[in-house]
Amino acid sequence: MISLNANLEIAKRAMQTHQLAMSVLGTNIANVNTPGYSRRRAAIRECREVDTGTGFVGAGAEVVDIRRVRDSLLDSLYRRHQSRVGEWSGVEDYLGKVETLMNEPGAGGLSETMGEFWAAWEDLANEPESQAVRSQLRLRAEALCETFHRLESHLRGLQANISGEVASLVDNVNRLGERLAEVNRMVQEGEVGGHEASGLRDERDRLLDELSDIANVEVEEATDGSLVIMLGSQVLVQGGTSRGIEYATDPGGRSSSCRFVWEGTDHEVQVESGLLRGYLRVRDEHIEGYIANLDQLAATIVSQVNAAHSAGYGLDGSTGLDFFDPDRVTAADIGVDAAIQSSLDAIAASAGSLQGDGQNALAVAGLRSVMTMAGASTTFDGYYGSLVGQIGIDSRESSSFREAEEVLVLDIESQRMATSGVSLDEEMAYLISYQHAYEAMVRVTQIVDEMMATLIGAMG
Repeated sequence: MISLNANLEIAKRAMQTHQLAMSVLGTNIANVNTPGYSRRRAAIRECREVDTGTGFVGAGAEVVDIRRVRDSLLDSLYRRHQSRVGEWSGVEDYLGKVETLMNEPGAGGLSETMGEFWAAWEDLANEPESQAVRSQLRLRAEALCETFHRLESHLRGLQANISGEVASLVDNVNRLGERLAEVNRMVQEGEVGGHEASGLRDERDRLLDELSDIANVEVEEATDGSLVIMLGSQVLVQGGTSRGIEYATDPGGRSSSCRFVWEGTDHEVQVESGLLRGYLRVRDEHIEGYIANLDQLAATIVSQVNAAHSAGYGLDGSTGLDFFDPDRVTAADIGVDAAIQSSLDAIAASAGSLQGDGQNALAVAGLRSVMTMAGASTTFDGYYGSLVGQIGIDSRESSSFREAEEVLVLDIESQRMATSGVSLDEEMAYLISYQHAYEAMVRVTQIVDEMMATLIGAMG
């Protein structure tokens, strides 16, 4: 037989249960706009039944746990695609800067200065003995060299900027790794009693989201609630311990580039996506490739112009002279030969040492339309145009991939919010339900109290 006191206990326990559940709802509502907050739910279950001799009767309800509503699969998908967004964002950002500094088509671009250089040779062919025309040609040649220098310097500057960004991101990875290890340890300690440390888990998930934007990470949860976080094929965080990464100057690079390795080793960190991967890709693949193309263009111009120029004669009767310095054949150091710098008369416009002959200047000017680049398949202008076009294609491709990944991230984030986010309508519905249950148990308490008063009065 269940006594009246037992009924009062059931009512008290039920009121405490629903009061606690309402507190959980209040916390959810208070954090409706808190970034990274996962809504909580009070897990309510029936208390163990009591054998009355004539059957089992329930002993009320109780809250056994308060847990976050979270989908680990959605978290994993979000971080995977967010890492790819970070990668393509990094590539898109710096390729946009490359497009800006190339300034094509535009005033002062390499295409324009090359055109002016070839036009100056045509002018010299028309007036081979004019000092003014010769001076203009030398100025155009120096402007061409300076444009090569400027482009190469700016591209190297972008590489140096990227290296600085990489160094900063490495510091962020170490900071996040240390904090994740600390939170991991706190979760382990906080969940010793078997209850979920929801606030700490939310913080840990926010840190993982931030880390996934920088580099691809894989996460596994241990039985004690801590996470094992992998970066590439190596452990970054395990339990309360984090493993740092560091950056070092790349001895094989021409720029102020850097690479990152596991702390205390020379083993390079394998990063497949994220901002780190994007920055390394644009620095070491895209920009380095563009510089190599500029070097090839500069070297071919030097060799072809020198070959044609050395076959002609200057006003001073000199022949066999180079127009460009043959030892300076990259975009970084291309320059006019010292003999041409010393004397305008050394410019070989004549093909046969005849006064008024501009045939050799015409031959040099004609190099503009000769298939000399890419295995004799295109001209100087065509080769450079292809380079500029490729930069545009690479930039649009990175933008397209970034946008595609962002669409996926937004879709997954929408699903995450539907699962973990706080819905005021839903919370209010639960709140009203718990309120009614609480009020009902208050009424049960009043009735039991009246029954006890009646019993006591009857017994005198």
